[in-house]
Amino acid sequence: MSSLITLETRLRQAPGVAFNQQEEGAVLLHMGDGLYFGLNPVGALIWDALVAEGEVGAALRVMTDRFPDVDPGRIKQDLLHLADELVTKGLLRHA
Repeated sequence: MSSLITLETRLRQAPGVAFNQQEEGAVLLHMGDGLYFGLNPVGALIWDALVAEGEVGAALRVMTDRFPDVDPGRIKQDLLHLADELVTKGLLRHA
């Protein structure tokens, strides 16, 4: 995981990225380079929270509220990992 993604990091959807909700999650398509990226249902919820909230910490609060029975540390770890992967692949960018 990149040390550049913190709870204070502000992110936004990269230009040219299409999001399509599916029955079993979602798919992201980067129109510029043809990158296709699948998300499971929880990954799709994380994407929605990151894009809607714009800040990683705010997205974390959305996810911990949505899943109160899951260890917040685990949610944080998964959210930071996915955010880093999405930035690395050019699907999210720093705002």
